[in-house]
Amino acid sequence: GRLIACRSIIGEAESSDIWVVQANGAYPLKLTANGAYNSSPAWSPDGRKIAFVSKKGAIKDIWTMNADGSQPAKLVSSPGYQSNPSFSPAGDQTVFSQYENGESTLMVVNVIGTGLRALTTGGFRDRAPNWGIRGIVFSSNRGGANPDDDWKIWSIQPDGSGLRKVGDAGGSG
Repeated sequence: GRLIACRSIIGEAESSDIWVVQANGAYPLKLTANGAYNSSPAWSPDGRKIAFVSKKGAIKDIWTMNADGSQPAKLVSSPGYQSNPSFSPAGDQTVFSQYENGESTLMVVNVIGTGLRALTTGGFRDRAPNWGIRGIVFSSNRGGANPDDDWKIWSIQPDGSGLRKVGDAGGSG
């Protein structure tokens, strides 16, 4: 709660970097400087790691680094592109969206890069997962009459069970 991780775009948005700043705006610290488009920083529950998306050319992969920017490591490299990482409450896994061929799937991977598996399937666009103590919530176009316009909030358990729509709340597309 003392620090904020954010993305800062420099110039023509060809690259952006992850920064950490104190909650009062003091002492900004640039964590990435790899010439890539870095975005979507997410803190680990213990505050020691940050997961983020790094895009170089047409490839978007999930990376992790220490909270001081040291030891950046590619967590996932697979077809399509990845976005929106979120750590499990225990900090041992990360959920993210993987986009490929017009659909997106929620994927889970151990923080050491092993055990990659699909959490959702079915040809939908499952996006923006957030892992909480009661499961994972996400935005999806599944179950709607018009898949391009009918975005709702859904939840699922980390083992893939319990997929359900959360009320009739609108979700982001």
